[in-house]
Amino acid sequence: MTFNDILKESWPTYDEKNLIDSQVEIAVQVNSKMKCKVVLAKDTDEAKIKEIVLSEEKVKESVE
Repeated sequence: MTFNDILKESWPTYDEKNLIDSQVEIAVQVNSKMKCKVVLAKDTDEAKIKEIVLSEEKVKESVE
């Protein structure tokens, strides 16, 4: 294999659908202190997010 062989190689390909995340990770803070991280679907509504976050034990302890 010579240097010229490398120059003739094509660029790697990718599938654009694999670049789109379907989930997001949200860091939860109470009084500027991180209590937990939750991974949710990207399209989760605000009410459901609050329900999930408030069910976390460390968050419960901090807000009560």
